[in-house]
Amino acid sequence: MNDKSENIDEIKQFSHTLNNMCQVLDSHYSIKEDARIAEAIRHHALPQVEINIEGYQIESWSNASQDSCGEIFDIVSCVQAHVEGQPEQESTAFLLLDDTDSGIDGTVKLGQLRAIFRVMIKQGHSLSEIAGQMNDYLISDMTLNGPVQLSLGVLGHNSSIFSTLNLGQNAVFHFSKQELSQYKGYQQALAAQKNLSGLQVKDIVLQAKDIIVICSDGVLGAQNEQREQFGVKTIERIVENNSTQSAYAVIQTLQAELEAFTAGAYMQTERSIIVIKRC
Repeated sequence: MNDKSENIDEIKQFSHTLNNMCQVLDSHYSIKEDARIAEAIRHHALPQVEINIEGYQIESWSNASQDSCGEIFDIVSCVQAHVEGQPEQESTAFLLLDDTDSGIDGTVKLGQLRAIFRVMIKQGHSLSEIAGQMNDYLISDMTLNGPVQLSLGVLGHNSSIFSTLNLGQNAVFHFSKQELSQYKGYQQALAAQKNLSGLQVKDIVLQAKDIIVICSDGVLGAQNEQREQFGVKTIERIVENNSTQSAYAVIQTLQAELEAFTAGAYMQTERSIIVIKRC
């Protein structure tokens, strides 16, 4: 009887262990499938058409981590009045979103924010109005976790004015006359507070050969094996060394050095970069 009892207990224990393993494997499969679907949605949401603007070069690059798809960017042609009382002009608008959520839920949420951006920018709304609408959307639904880092920009083709609004940890850099300056904007991201009234947009006049770099916090905060960050100084060096080259050369060098820097890192972050150069 004792031998049979021990065998039954052993079988029960083995069965329990096997059941737990199956649950873990099923969960692992679900997470991988969720990430795969989210990346497919994200990939199709990214701009697929090359942007050609006379007098400017525009390049973009984005890379999702293996288990998260919480970044998205967009580039849209529109008509905007950059100065109150002045006539509207052909413009190009830019969006960069970085979310703490991952998987399908985060990707769908960013898709909704992208839709708000596209509709409102084509209707002629200001960057602060768009940010406010996005914030209201996130605050109104408690299932939409935050925060969401936001970078908005509009480039006036004729005025050569780049207007930008930054909420959170994304970064906007302006390289001019061999100097790199950073516009940090507002520290609080979307959904961090209910009222976003009073937001001020930064206007940057682009001279010939000036460069704008918009990047997510996954670029600045990317770490190597020694836990050192990629940081502002590295971006400054790369942009300065390639300032006479094309926007394509700048973004290719940023991408290559970023990937080499993080090759042995224990954790890979999502990264998105947009480079604008006035010819």
